[in-house]
Amino acid sequence: MGSDTRDKNMIIQGFRNRGVSKEVLELISDDADYGLTREQIARYADKNMDFAHMKICSKCLRNNYDDEVIKVIVADGLSISQMEMALEFYEKGVPIEAVKKITQSGEKAVTMKKLYEDSLAEGNKFEHDREPEYVTKIIKYFKHPKRRKLKFSRKQLLCLLLCAATLLGFFCYRQLNTFSALYSRAKKQYAQQNYEEAQRIAENALDKNPKNEADNLLAKSMEKSGDKRSALLVLRPFIQNKTAGTGIYKEYVKLLTQEGKTNEVRLILKSADREVQNACAEYICETPVSNPAPGTYTTTQTLKLEGNCQKIYYTLDGSTPTRKSKVYTEPIILREGTTELKAFGVNDKNIESDVISRKYVIVLNAPKAPKVTPKSGDYNKKTEIKITVPDGCKAYYAFDSEPDLNSTVYEQPISMPVGYHRLNVILVAANGKTSKMTAMEYYLQY
Repeated sequence: MGSDTRDKNMIIQGFRNRGVSKEVLELISDDADYGLTREQIARYADKNMDFAHMKICSKCLRNNYDDEVIKVIVADGLSISQMEMALEFYEKGVPIEAVKKITQSGEKAVTMKKLYEDSLAEGNKFEHDREPEYVTKIIKYFKHPKRRKLKFSRKQLLCLLLCAATLLGFFCYRQLNTFSALYSRAKKQYAQQNYEEAQRIAENALDKNPKNEADNLLAKSMEKSGDKRSALLVLRPFIQNKTAGTGIYKEYVKLLTQEGKTNEVRLILKSADREVQNACAEYICETPVSNPAPGTYTTTQTLKLEGNCQKIYYTLDGSTPTRKSKVYTEPIILREGTTELKAFGVNDKNIESDVISRKYVIVLNAPKAPKVTPKSGDYNKKTEIKITVPDGCKAYYAFDSEPDLNSTVYEQPISMPVGYHRLNVILVAANGKTSKMTAMEYYLQY
């Protein structure tokens, strides 16, 4: 297998591991075949773009366009149609600065195309700082050789100037009252902390374009002005209709959190897509993780709870935990029997996680009765008694009485005492379970 094939496979595998869709993988494969590098492909594959945006970015990369050109053509906030029109403009020779100026105007694709066609008809391809069309025509009229000799009365000149001034005023008014101009002014007022003025201008901008990012700016201005309830009302329809972008989601959940509606925040983000969840990660409290896994064990277990939580509340009897339940501070010892854990976390924004439920069953086995040698009987010489102690156990013994945990621990062979004696032995496992007692009878005389 050649190095090119290996590189391509490595590129595809790298993005496949990130969970990208099949159609995106096919585009990545085609671009790798074309010769695009991993870094070039990452320009669109690592971004939060839809597939149509990715295709346009891919085309730009294949044409080896500069970074600045690509930034203008696939700028944030542009629709697919606007991007396609911007790409077409640039391919036809329109300067990128002119393309940028048009895309930032907020005009729809059909309007952008008409601007271009009109400009071509006038023999002017988007020259910078050009005079308004009506001004150009007036100047051209007076400069025309056939007009230079014309004489106008004072009254005619005044009328002409009045018309020109009226047209100029109308043009300025239109320019100052476009959505783009209003939105720009609102952002400027917001940056200067003139929140009430920013709110007023943003409302005017929304009258021009009710489905735009100005809603978010309006809500922010309302928030800064102290009217959080109105800000929520402005943004709620976008959340309910699933038409909100990440910016609106972030502003909305921030306002809800400030209002103490943390459960609503949890439910909204739980049903949101991955892009929104990533953007609002600070508002998401992950469910705690338990270790060990739930199940049946034959030894005592130490239960640990972890998560990105400020606090974890839990119960061990199967009941639903609340904020009045125990707070997890250290590992929990699970002893013999059944334990049903339920727990949830709370992050630093006072937002709760989902509740986890885990069941543990601890069944402790007792060791078998210990083996003791020699066997019971009569002896006429010094004899040592040995007890077999399995790993993980301790042997306790006593003569002529029943042993317990306070009895002598067996550590080395025992010298058989003179006379008649009864040796009793038990084993205690690490889990605390005690074996049945082994009893031996010895009679030593010598």
